[in-house]
Amino acid sequence: MFLFLPFAAYVQSFTSIPGPLGSVHCLLAEENGFVLAGTHTKGVFVYDPVLHNWKGVGGNTIKTSRVNALIRDAMGVLTAGTEQGGIKQWDGIAWSDINSGLPGGCSLIAPVRALLSTPNDGLLAGLHSQWPCISAGGVYRFDGMQWTPLNHGLSTLDLLVLTTETFSQTVLCGTNGGGIWRLNDTTWTAWNDGLDDLSIYSITNTPDGRVFVGTGSGLYTREPGALEWTYTGIGLPSAPVLAIAIDPSNPQKMIVGTGYPSDQPGDLRGQLFISSDQGNTWTEVASSLQTTAIRQIAYTSPDTLHVATWGFLQSTDQGSTWTQNNTGYSGRAFSTSGCLAVLDSPSVSLFYGTDEGVFRTTDNGLTWQFASQGLDRSQVTLLESDREGNLFCGTMRYLGYPSGGYGDGRLMRSTDQGLTWSPVQISTDWRYLDMDEAPNGDLYCAHGFGAQAPSATIIGSSLAVSHDHGLTWTDLPVMSGMAFCTTTTPAGDLFVAGESAGTWRSTDQGATWTLLPIANQNSNLTVLETSDQGDLILSGGATRGLFFSSAQENGVPWNTYDNPLFPDYNAISDALFDQSGNVWCTTRGQNGTPALFFLPAPLQANTAFQPVTGIFGPLFHMAWDACGYLYIYSPGSVLKSDDPLRDPVEPCLPTAFTPPTSTEHSLTLYPNPASDMVWIKVHSPAGTGWVRLTN
Repeated sequence: MFLFLPFAAYVQSFTSIPGPLGSVHCLLAEENGFVLAGTHTKGVFVYDPVLHNWKGVGGNTIKTSRVNALIRDAMGVLTAGTEQGGIKQWDGIAWSDINSGLPGGCSLIAPVRALLSTPNDGLLAGLHSQWPCISAGGVYRFDGMQWTPLNHGLSTLDLLVLTTETFSQTVLCGTNGGGIWRLNDTTWTAWNDGLDDLSIYSITNTPDGRVFVGTGSGLYTREPGALEWTYTGIGLPSAPVLAIAIDPSNPQKMIVGTGYPSDQPGDLRGQLFISSDQGNTWTEVASSLQTTAIRQIAYTSPDTLHVATWGFLQSTDQGSTWTQNNTGYSGRAFSTSGCLAVLDSPSVSLFYGTDEGVFRTTDNGLTWQFASQGLDRSQVTLLESDREGNLFCGTMRYLGYPSGGYGDGRLMRSTDQGLTWSPVQISTDWRYLDMDEAPNGDLYCAHGFGAQAPSATIIGSSLAVSHDHGLTWTDLPVMSGMAFCTTTTPAGDLFVAGESAGTWRSTDQGATWTLLPIANQNSNLTVLETSDQGDLILSGGATRGLFFSSAQENGVPWNTYDNPLFPDYNAISDALFDQSGNVWCTTRGQNGTPALFFLPAPLQANTAFQPVTGIFGPLFHMAWDACGYLYIYSPGSVLKSDDPLRDPVEPCLPTAFTPPTSTEHSLTLYPNPASDMVWIKVHSPAGTGWVRLTN
């Protein structure tokens, strides 16, 4: 198949750097020692205990990414509950839907968070609401053709867990904020006496009928016939207990995993704890573990355990020691916020923002480290570095329905290459979305409505300034609604845009502001950048337009880029200038359409919009390193240009440059095809210098 491109193509090669592994949500241990796993971004995998590797089950036929629950139904058919695609069944060749009767909205099925197969009640599913389209979940029962609600008496319809009691086989459900419930025929009854926390994340039974419940703040147990729950978490942190497993050969021995889900603020790091006295006391194991929340634990033998977390962990000595077990697992983490940052000193470090925190690589993706210590919200909305080597991260969490989706933002700062994070002093807001560094070193942060809760009324500032490298911030008197983007020109003029009907500009360091309208645009301007020469580019709006303004115009007016060949691939994701004023643009183009484009300077209404051959989307945020290499956030990976595409910023130690060992003199060439320029690095006993050759 040939792809016809009605533009002059631009040739530039990129190398794909694999991103950090994706998280795993659920495990299903089989009697033959195999383990099935539902993942965050890549469907279902199966672990072969003989070959010691993971392999995908059904590939793209599952037609969704996140799998929350796995069971086998009464006939032994593998059944998966997914986040957006409903319920799937595997026939040995492909996945198929069984969604008739399930609630949904916006062309999506309500998130399926739990599945249960019982001899009396058949196949049950626990569903959850999802902002903005699905207001309620609930319990549903499958009759072989249709799902019907089973919610009589149930006051909370956000389900997280389904299981049965050991002896009575009574169905139990755990809800998000409504506690635990028992099913009597077709009616649910609350079973919460003694519980101090009504968010139920895990339920497990012992062979003698004792029930353990993991809540949002610890572990509780209930003896057979007891009237209430008793706290049994001595030695555990006051954190959600997401996973509980009991040793099949010794019920006195238990292991639990902790971590905060995306709708709760708290430490993003997962922890494992072991008890040898049936949960009375607990001791942490693998305390040096740096991973995300522990979502599920499964025994395949009395000695062997598997853990669903950031990838997979395995123990073969009853949980005393743990190792990563990811051979064959290809799921990768990402977020549609698409946040990427680069630090150059002492070597190039890439920081990759996901919906489960920040990850760092210092070896071009060969290994990734969990770099989220101190972060307490999982969804990354901003990643930026400044010239002082500080790193900034904006985060938020899921607020649920009907609280407005995502918000409760935090702006965090790291001064140690992302090893630790601490909050900065800035006004509390819904989200923190963009940051720019002025020529004088001041930092500007674009944020939300000027209030913690979302509101249709603009009630506060949407831009803050820091004069001390991001430690403290002061709001500026501009109210653009939610501010998506900001930039500062070489002359020091400030621009901010977002939900307003244009861009706001200040020519007096933020003291006063003027709204500069844009024809036919009234909201959601998302990309705003300035060149070294002071030219401006802007994208977004109701018609997904592209606009530009020269340094002399300075936003008055904004000119419309009206090339008829301008592609509409869900708008521009990001735009960056090189030192010559050329523009690189990413888009969310999919299904074989180009996603990276080059616009040569100077920008005009009919400037050629040149697709870079062989680069497909979706693509998101971009960043330069000091040597002029371009990095692009892609789902599950980072694209890095094979050549520098802008002038280096000294000092620069290119990854391609190796200090000479056998010769006293060396030359290293760095061609920049975007500007017809070559930089030459000269090394001699007298020192190192740069020579620039131009056309």
